[in-house]
Amino acid sequence: MKVAKKAPGERLTWMGEELTEECGGTVLVITGEDTKDEIHRRLWGIDTEHRRARSAGRLVILPMIDLGGAYPFIQMGPNQRPVENPLWTSLRNHICTLPDLKLVVIDPMAQFLHDDENKSHIVNAFYQSIIPHVCGAPENGGRGAALLVTHHVRKAGPKPIEDVADMRDAIRGSSAIVGNMRQVVGVWPSGAYKKVMTGMGLAPAPHRLFKAAVVKANNPEAFRDVKYLLRNDDGLLSDVTGKAHAIYNNMDEERRAWLVFAIQRAAEQGFPFTLRGVNRGLFDRRADLPPGVASLSKRDLEALANDCLERHIVERRVKLGYLDVPGGAFVKTTTPEAEAGAWPRARQPDWDRYQFDPETSKIIEMS
Repeated sequence: MKVAKKAPGERLTWMGEELTEECGGTVLVITGEDTKDEIHRRLWGIDTEHRRARSAGRLVILPMIDLGGAYPFIQMGPNQRPVENPLWTSLRNHICTLPDLKLVVIDPMAQFLHDDENKSHIVNAFYQSIIPHVCGAPENGGRGAALLVTHHVRKAGPKPIEDVADMRDAIRGSSAIVGNMRQVVGVWPSGAYKKVMTGMGLAPAPHRLFKAAVVKANNPEAFRDVKYLLRNDDGLLSDVTGKAHAIYNNMDEERRAWLVFAIQRAAEQGFPFTLRGVNRGLFDRRADLPPGVASLSKRDLEALANDCLERHIVERRVKLGYLDVPGGAFVKTTTPEAEAGAWPRARQPDWDRYQFDPETSKIIEMS
């Protein structure tokens, strides 16, 4: 909608990134999952002021359900070779007559495939029926427009998506799905939505805060950071990256303080942690840690500990690997014998009696 209604000189953003001046023009959306009525309902929900009227017919949406149903762009010919579906050829020829075409959206890819998305030749044939005609240079018979194809990730398993590498691994189907596109943006739910939304003064709710990142790019202008997107009441995602980073910085500062406090107390009582390892590693002994730190994943917990080591607010005895604060007994030349077994619950601090002091960035006992 932003591309279709963009006026000359108007500044618009997408995912916090500014759209180029020349991007405004005709947009075609081919959707295989939503009906005309559902699309109208969504448009009214996200555009209550009817600003899309400014698009002057440049926003074209084809709800395939109301047009006889979605169909594969490619079909198998008599000799079992892929050939273009005549229905798609006819539609594509019409698309190429649209004036000032800037963007074609296909939503989702799976509705328009003729076979298994795990087969690279199937995916390649699908893309090759579109890209030369939509994205190709005008001198080669193309329209020079952008192509946006939506695709689902695998169903959530026991291990949630945590970073860009996880996101890329979660993309369903053949590697050709990613390989044929110049840029791939992944969007996934944020696991820290409770903390971040609370920090923003919002009631925490699942599937409202998302992360987004470029997982593949052939274009140097692609954004490089991980963005945070908040689903608004109208269903649109707004960029809240700056707010989320500020909250995360505060969260990291507090978590560092709690981890240092726990490491110091455990060492004082003769039950030091190690960075990794069975029975002594931080993650294996996460039940001995304060709640705000114990809930971290293994990756995040070890990253937090390494951050403390790099800041020299925690040190490690090289030979035995015990963690302690600088000057603590377990990092001195003469290291005492560590107690066997886990840190007894009765000897652990009552974490509820302590709090984080933002002025000193330390854990203090409540008065």
